[in-house]
Amino acid sequence: AIAIIFKMSYTMFVDHDKWAEIAKGAVRDSVVQKATRGRILSSEGQLMASSLPEYKIILDFQAGGEVQDSLLENKIDSMCEGLHRIIPQKTAAEFKERILQGKKLKKRYWPIYTRRISFTQFKDIRELPYFNIKNRNISGFTWEEFGNRRKKPFGSLASRTLGSVKPSNDSAVSGLEQSYDSILRGTN
Repeated sequence: AIAIIFKMSYTMFVDHDKWAEIAKGAVRDSVVQKATRGRILSSEGQLMASSLPEYKIILDFQAGGEVQDSLLENKIDSMCEGLHRIIPQKTAAEFKERILQGKKLKKRYWPIYTRRISFTQFKDIRELPYFNIKNRNISGFTWEEFGNRRKKPFGSLASRTLGSVKPSNDSAVSGLEQSYDSILRGTN
C-alpha cells in the first residue's frame, strides 16, 4: 500500500509535466463527421431518394470463451433459421456450417455472410437470439458499416428526373441530384 501511494504521488507531482505533454498529443479537439446525403421528397412528402448504410456482419470467436461457446451451442439453430428468414439467399444449414467452421478455426474476424446487407436486414438480425446480446465481448458479434448507398424506393420511376450519384466519391451526375448537389451534400 505504501509503494502504491508513493508511486501515485511521484506520478502526480514529479512526472506531471511529462504526462501532461503526452495527454495533449492524444486529445482530438474536433473530429470531422462526414455528412449523409440528404433525402429527396415529392410534393406530397413521399420519399423519392435516400441514403442508407450497408453492413457486413462478423463474428469474433476469440471474444467470449466458454460463455460464448455455450450460448452459441444453445442458440445456433434458432439463430440460423432467423438468418435464413432475413437473408433467403442462403439456407439455415449453410449458415450453421459457416458459423461452425469459423468456431472450429477460432477466427477473430469471421464474416457470417460474405456480402453486404441492407440497413433493414441489419436491424432485423440485431433482434435475433444471440445477436441481441448487448455485450460484444460475450457474443463476439460485430459489424462493419459501409458508406451510404443511394436508394430509390420506387425503383426506376422518375429515375431520369431524380438523377444519379457516383458511390465512389458521392458526387452527383445528373438530374435533381446534380441541380441541388450543394444542398443535398450537406456540410461535414
